[in-house]
Amino acid sequence: MKHFIIALCLFTVLCSCDAGTKPYIQHEIKSKKISDDCSNNTGRFNMVSNTIGERYVFEQCLDADFDPSKMKVDRRGDTVVVSFDSRHPSALYELTVDIDTYPRYHFLTIGTTTFSIIPAAN
Repeated sequence: MKHFIIALCLFTVLCSCDAGTKPYIQHEIKSKKISDDCSNNTGRFNMVSNTIGERYVFEQCLDADFDPSKMKVDRRGDTVVVSFDSRHPSALYELTVDIDTYPRYHFLTIGTTTFSIIPAAN
């Protein structure tokens, strides 16, 4: 009986702890202009997973005066959406986007292209 009471108390303490994490999305964006025209776009897309999140490096044709504030990263269900406010795309940029989010997502949409995401940790 003594072991039962100890187990019951331990179970009650563990169940009363709030172990839940609220959903969040954090991102950091770096851009580098590669070319003044979009003809050299190779469509390169690279993903690196680590314990903090994922890093994506890709090329995108954007406005010549693009700055990272014109880029938006949102969460929609199990998809992270990267969108651009680009009115006259004319220059090629290499973008590095670090994404840390909870809960885990399974798809990444960049512009109009969607990628299935399987983090290396899984």
